[in-house]
Amino acid sequence: MSSSPIAGIEGIHAWTPPGAGAAAVELGRVKDVGGALVWPRYELRGISGLGSLGDPEDNRDQPPGQSREIVRLSERRGKTVVYEGPIKARNLRELRQAEADLRAAFAEEELEGRMDVSWHPLDTQWVGVSEKFYLARALTCDIADKQEDRRWVRWFVVGVRLGDARYFDEETEAHSVKIEKTNTAVSW
Repeated sequence: MSSSPIAGIEGIHAWTPPGAGAAAVELGRVKDVGGALVWPRYELRGISGLGSLGDPEDNRDQPPGQSREIVRLSERRGKTVVYEGPIKARNLRELRQAEADLRAAFAEEELEGRMDVSWHPLDTQWVGVSEKFYLARALTCDIADKQEDRRWVRWFVVGVRLGDARYFDEETEAHSVKIEKTNTAVSW
């Protein structure tokens, strides 16, 4: 589990769908490392649930013949994170392709994908802070087809459900150990 902060709307949230080897979309990447605008792009204007605690269980028993309930021990479980913002493009073809790419990235709803969250490389105050990640299942991807002005902009909402409400440091979680032999006796 991580102790340093996770980037919000000012960060880059790269979604790798289940079974994919690389990120399919990067929410929040507005500029490349050279400072040039990225086209098309998925800007973030709001993220709900990223900094919240997990959803608590509400375990209660009702004793026979009484109107009150007895509160039992419970745990915090997963949580829902919702991303919203505009898709921006230079022309209609680019906009429609960006919409299709976003829908395809969040189409798998049965398995968990991975969201890697990093601070934008141009934001020098976060140099040295490790990338964070969490595993989640895609819940929804909605793109409003509404033209408010002459620019090629459409608003999106993406919802994911974390089975574990925590996020993790890339540096500390990326290591694994394979035990091939032990001298420990086990009795059954």
